Amino acid sequence: MRANRILQRGAFTPEEFARLQKTFDTSWAAVSHTVDVADRTRRRETLATIVLSLATARTDMDPQEMSNIAIRLFGIVDEVA
Repeated sequence: MRANRILQRGAFTPEEFARLQKTFDTSWAAVSHTVDVADRTRRRETLATIVLSLATARTDMDPQEMSNIAIRLFGIVDEVA
């Protein structure tokens, strides 16, 4: 699972992890209705990987900004896949 590998590499404080959880939850709430029930586990992992990748690349984003970007990237990945 790619998201787990990112978590293992990154050293997130409890506050940062809470921010990432909020970002993931907000993003998933926005896109979950577009995901087939049979594909939810894989698509949640895709979104988690996107959120974690953003967090390691840009630590200065607030949760809403990060969520907006994650949602857009999730849509792009979905189109490409």
